[in-house]
Amino acid sequence: MPVSRLMFSRYRCFQEAQALRLGKLNLLYGTNGAGKSAVLRLPALLAGSMRGAPSLNLAHPAVAGGGFNGLIWHGDGGGDPLMLGLELVPGGSFRWELTWSEAFNQPVITAMEGPWRGPSQRLEWRSDRGQRDLKAQYFEDTPGRSGREILRFHGLIARRDHAASEPESPLTAFEAKVSWLTAKRVGPSRAGVSEGAFPPSDPTGAAWSEALLAPATVAFSSVSKWYEDHCQRALTQRTLDQARRLSLRKMSQAAPDIPFPDEGLGLQQVFPVLVGLERLREEGGLLCIEEPEAHLHPQLQRALADRIAEVLVENDQAQVLLETHSEVFLNAALLHAITDLRGAVRLHWVAQGDGGCRVREVQLDDEGRPQDDTLRAAYEVVNGQRREILSARRENAR
Repeated sequence: MPVSRLMFSRYRCFQEAQALRLGKLNLLYGTNGAGKSAVLRLPALLAGSMRGAPSLNLAHPAVAGGGFNGLIWHGDGGGDPLMLGLELVPGGSFRWELTWSEAFNQPVITAMEGPWRGPSQRLEWRSDRGQRDLKAQYFEDTPGRSGREILRFHGLIARRDHAASEPESPLTAFEAKVSWLTAKRVGPSRAGVSEGAFPPSDPTGAAWSEALLAPATVAFSSVSKWYEDHCQRALTQRTLDQARRLSLRKMSQAAPDIPFPDEGLGLQQVFPVLVGLERLREEGGLLCIEEPEAHLHPQLQRALADRIAEVLVENDQAQVLLETHSEVFLNAALLHAITDLRGAVRLHWVAQGDGGCRVREVQLDDEGRPQDDTLRAAYEVVNGQRREILSARRENAR
């Protein structure tokens, strides 16, 4: 179930309403502190808030321990509600407005929109035998459709309290289709993982990377092939004391297996990304990656960018959203925009400004050429250094 749009306002450093179109490959580019991570973590936060207590899941890692106070805009107009939303294809558009309730000591949904309930509803909380039910008054433009009913919320998903049957919300499928990898990723550990274990996913990739791999699987072979082709190392596995240990073995010489913690940080941190891409290849969904280029040489950055495109071409239900400072990834996106991902690449420039941060899509023509000079800033530092080097050489030659 692809995500075609993200919407938000009064969210972290963003005051004004933002709407991001999403394709198959989506890049967030901009300076440090511009809000890229806030945007990238939003799908994971929403997906992690589709069950449990009503409202947002403030224990989710994307909240980073900051609570509701850390999610909501605090500048001018800081008393207005937080708005979060997304559009699914198929499934329709969903939007929630949330504010803090002193009575319940948690954020509450004060308004929502969805394809299954009408354009707008304002919601009032009440306590019922220790449970938190929601009394919803419809405010609709269509005559004769206003009404009042009790809703129970499972996370952000609303269901009628006494409905005998109700269609499954598209948001339920969305929950299972979003994965997120932080910039602080962790490769396979020295201790390994118990055989048969399948720990839950986490944004560092530490828990689920090893559990998904076995020597006979296509995923294991595919990840190993990437290391073989680009790093001259093969992925190996052995079982000791009922624990599976993953290592890398140099292919150019007879050498012992090298545990991942003894390899370079680049080879460690790219491992969860490669495993996440294999999950995406098999199951589809949305994979959100912070700084996939971390600790990688430009040659490996290009190889990883090409692997991402390969997976997206193979599975038409797969999407990747990434934030990057890498010119290599930016150039790779522009290349794939005119080759195998034609019409499916979205570039978003994230910048600070008066009144908060903003996101602006960089429009591409049919040949993948940017339609304005926004991306010029992405190359400004390196191009400026080149000019300085040439100028210094001319000065020395005098």
